[in-house]
Amino acid sequence: MHIVFSRHKLLSALKACQKVIPKSTFRSIFQCALLYSSPTFSGVRIEATDLNSGVSALDESAAVLETGSVVCPIRGVVRFLSNSKSSHVEVRTTDGDNFRVGDFEVQGFSPDDFPQLPVISSSNPVFLVSSNFLSFAISRAKHAAVNDSSQSALNGFYLSQHGSLLRLATTDGKRAVIVQTTVENSLPLPNKGLVVPYEAMLAVATLFEVCPTISLFLEGNQIAFRGRVSTVCARLIEAEFPPLNALNLESLPYTLSIERISLLDTLKLVLPLLSSSYPDLQMELGKNVMRISVSNLTKGSLARDLSCDYDGPDLVFGVDAKYLKEMASGSKDENFTLTLTDDQTPIRVHEVHKVGGEVQNVVELLGLYFRKS
Repeated sequence: MHIVFSRHKLLSALKACQKVIPKSTFRSIFQCALLYSSPTFSGVRIEATDLNSGVSALDESAAVLETGSVVCPIRGVVRFLSNSKSSHVEVRTTDGDNFRVGDFEVQGFSPDDFPQLPVISSSNPVFLVSSNFLSFAISRAKHAAVNDSSQSALNGFYLSQHGSLLRLATTDGKRAVIVQTTVENSLPLPNKGLVVPYEAMLAVATLFEVCPTISLFLEGNQIAFRGRVSTVCARLIEAEFPPLNALNLESLPYTLSIERISLLDTLKLVLPLLSSSYPDLQMELGKNVMRISVSNLTKGSLARDLSCDYDGPDLVFGVDAKYLKEMASGSKDENFTLTLTDDQTPIRVHEVHKVGGEVQNVVELLGLYFRKS
């Protein structure tokens, strides 16, 4: 095998593969990528899998001087390519399963031992979706997911459909993010929605960042995201996702608006007083005033009143201060706005963003406990 790659394209493909490989494993080959070329197609196919999720990317620009296949450790090659200054890099087999990447000697594995990717044979997509939406939605929602496969559904991105609206949601049990867009020419998703593994969705965001449209395919308990020449496939998580669909995102009777800098200054004072195991603070809302208070037996107490624009019912609720600070820090507006419904629905932030000429709706929810004064 002898192939000349664009360093940037090979690095991008391996970084997408890196999203699905396990951090630790009893078999080192699961932390590798298979690179192979064949007379039956042009370019080089680059694949990786942990048996539950898989990435298959095609680099059509690679110059194939001699066909063949190698299995390379992803992390080591990614480090080498990241530090290289060359615009192109040669991959050439030496002896047995070993090969060279530029001047980097690599001990490979037998391609015959490389695991099979999850396969979806369906050619009928459920729907087409803009890669701009998926990349934006994943970047906004990933921080609210739990990156721990032992926590089942919370380790995934939840895809659901509501008429012509496609929603992508994540939650860690205390907060949630929902991003939605309109899809056309779609077949209905299952009523319970789909929970896609966290790693697979990160690979989608990395692999399809320059692809205009992504097709989504379903077959049994598997899902595939396909661009023109590349695919991310995964086995769906068979677990019940928290009931975010029960939230009424259309009714917004109450709005709280507060000066963002004043809120952040107060949170900076409050955070050192909170316990790491119980980081909630109490917020009391009255007409045009919000009181933030915290009481800690060992660290002390603090209460501060802040002026705000609010004309709803008096409420007392608890909120995770760290999450509230993240939300306020991420806003660029002079005033930070929270939209409330009633004592059955969490606080949420409703934002509209334009991505590639499209309008995206982002809803961020904080896990709260409410009571009316």
